[in-house]
Amino acid sequence: MHELMPDDPGPPDGLIFDGAAGALRVRLLSPEGQLREEKTLELRGSCDELADAVATLAVTWRSRLQSQNVAPPVLLVPPLAQEFEAPEAAPVRAPSLFELSLGLQTVSGIKRWAPGFLLGVQMPLHGAFNLGLTLDFSAPRVAFANDLRWSWMQVALVAAPSYRMAIRDLYMDTMLGLGTGFNITLNSAEQLPGRRSRLVPPTVVGGARWTYWRASASPWFGINLSVQLDPQLASPVEGTNVPPERWVMGVALGGTLGLDGDR
Repeated sequence: MHELMPDDPGPPDGLIFDGAAGALRVRLLSPEGQLREEKTLELRGSCDELADAVATLAVTWRSRLQSQNVAPPVLLVPPLAQEFEAPEAAPVRAPSLFELSLGLQTVSGIKRWAPGFLLGVQMPLHGAFNLGLTLDFSAPRVAFANDLRWSWMQVALVAAPSYRMAIRDLYMDTMLGLGTGFNITLNSAEQLPGRRSRLVPPTVVGGARWTYWRASASPWFGINLSVQLDPQLASPVEGTNVPPERWVMGVALGGTLGLDGDR
C-alpha cells in the first residue's frame, strides 16, 4: 500500500478497488471501515486509461477530505484486483548454438512409399534465420521390372536455410533448400553385375516443422516436399526400367536437443 500524501497527519482512509462483472468498483472507506464514497467504472479502454480514471476519483475525493481535515487515503489492493493485472508474457527461450534433431518419417510418391530415419543439425545464421543439414535414410523400396524383383534404399543429404517464427509454445521453421544422395541397390550380384549405387539428381526440398519447445525433449512435427530437377529422370536402379518418381512428399515426427546447454 502507498499513501497518496504521506506527510499528512492522522489515520488514513482506505481507497479500495475490486472487480465486478465487466466493471471495476472503487470505494473510499474511513479508518473505522465506514463507506465514504463509491463509484463503479466500466472496463473500457486501455489499462492506462483505467488507471487515470481511478486517479481522477482519488483526487476528487481527496479535495473533499481536505475540507473535512481528514488524513489522505491509503490505496488498498485486495486479491480480486489481480484479475486486472496484465498477463505475464510467455518466457522466450534463448536459441541454442546447435540443435540436433532425430525423427522418423514416411515418404510417398506416385508409385511407392517407404519409411525412413532423419538425422539433422541446425545452427543460427542471423536473427530468425538458420542453416540446417539433414541426412535422410530410407528403408528399402521394392519394384518389379525385367521379370525380377528389385529393391533399393536411398541415402540423401539436404542443405537448407530456414526461417523461425515463435507462436506461443511453438517454434515454426520454414525451409527451402537443395538435396542429393545415392540410390543403393540391394539385389544380389548375379542379378545386377557392376555398380550397385546411382547418384540421385539434384532435388529442391521445401517444408515446415513445428516444435513444442516447452517440453524437455522438444517434440516436433514436420512435412516436406522433394522435387527432382533433372528433366530426363533415370531409373533408380541402373540397367533396369524401374520407373522413377519426380516428386515425393514426407511426414515426420521427432525430437530436438539443444547442444550448448542453454535449453
